[in-house]
Amino acid sequence: MTTRQLPLFLAITTTVAAGLAISSTAFAATLYVSTTGNNSTTSTAYQAMQNTNTPATYRAASLLVRQGDTIVFKPGVYTSANLRSVGSEKAVDVTQSNITLRAQYLATEVSAESGLRSVIKPSQRFLWKVFVVNRQNNVQIRGFEVDGRGSGDGNVEDGAWPAGIEVHTDGNGIILDLNGANAAYTLIENNVIFDNGARGMNVYKSSNAFVRNNTVVNNCLDLDIQDGELPANRSRNVVFVNNVAVSDGNKVTTTFNNAAGTVMFASNIYANGTVQTMGIGDVRASNASDLFVSLAARDLRPKARSLAIDTATMTPMPINPGSTPALLTQSFAPIDCFGRRRPVSAAPDKGAFEYIAVGRR
Repeated sequence: MTTRQLPLFLAITTTVAAGLAISSTAFAATLYVSTTGNNSTTSTAYQAMQNTNTPATYRAASLLVRQGDTIVFKPGVYTSANLRSVGSEKAVDVTQSNITLRAQYLATEVSAESGLRSVIKPSQRFLWKVFVVNRQNNVQIRGFEVDGRGSGDGNVEDGAWPAGIEVHTDGNGIILDLNGANAAYTLIENNVIFDNGARGMNVYKSSNAFVRNNTVVNNCLDLDIQDGELPANRSRNVVFVNNVAVSDGNKVTTTFNNAAGTVMFASNIYANGTVQTMGIGDVRASNASDLFVSLAARDLRPKARSLAIDTATMTPMPINPGSTPALLTQSFAPIDCFGRRRPVSAAPDKGAFEYIAVGRR
C-alpha cells in the first residue's frame, strides 16, 4: 500500500464584510490558468482565459485580472519558470485588490481520490516567497498544495532546504507582512504549512488578523530562527484559534513580541517545543505522531482518535476588532481545506482537515 503525499493548502483571506471579498466590478469573471497556458496579454486574451479549455499562464492572468475576478489554477505542477516574473523573488505575486486565487476544490470540482492537485513547486534558487500579497486588499488564496521539499540548494547548515530557500532568506510559510495598525480584517484559515525555512504562519507588524483551523508543522528549519509555528510580532488584535501546531525539536511553538494590542491564543493543540503562553482551552499532545495519519510522510489528516477530532471550540472569540464580518463571529472555519462542510460529526475538528472515517466519504 502506498502513502500519498498530502497537500499544503493555502487559504489567506482578507475580508471586509460577511466573510467574503466584495466585488467592485459589476461583471466579475473567472479566469483559468494552467502550467501550459497561453502567455499572451493581448486585448483578446482576457476573454479567452475565461474558457476552461483555453487557459492562460498565471503570469498573463496576473497582468490582466480585474477587481472582482477569480483565477482558478487547473491541476498540474506549477514551477517558478511558469509563475513568476523575470527577476522576481516571488513565485505568485498578487497584483490586484479584491480578487480570488484558488485551486479547484477537491471535494467538488476534482475528486479528492483522483490524485490531481494544483501544486505550487517553486524550484528557483533565491526565491524568498511563494504567495505574496503586498499592499493589496480583500484577497483570497485557497486550496493550493505548496511542495517545498527537494528543490533547495542542499547541505546548507542543517541539510536540504525547501523551495530554493537560502540561508537567512524570508522563507515563511504564510506571512501577513506590514499590514499596518488599522488594516481591514484578514482571515487566515484551512492552511497546511510544513517544512519551511522560516516561520510557519507569521503575523508581522499587522493588525486585525483571525487565524483559525490551520495545521502548521516543522517549520523554522533555519538554525537562526528559533520561533515559531504561530508567531505574532509587533502586531495588534490577533486571534489564533483551533489550530494544530507541531514544532521542530525544541523551538518555540507560539510567541508574541512587542504586541501593540491584544494577541489571543485559544483551543489550539501543540506538540514538541515550548509554548510561550497557553491560552484558554489550549492543550499539549504528548506525541505528535498520534495526531496525524503519518507525520513522517506529511499526511497531516487527523488519524482515528486524534486529539483534533471533535474538539474545536464553537464559542465566538471575545475580541473582534474593527467592523467584524459575520463569518468571523464563529471560531471555526465553516468548511475544511477540501471544501467539505464542518462539522462532520458532533463538533468541528481542529486544524485544516475534518476527520472522515472509512466508509463515510
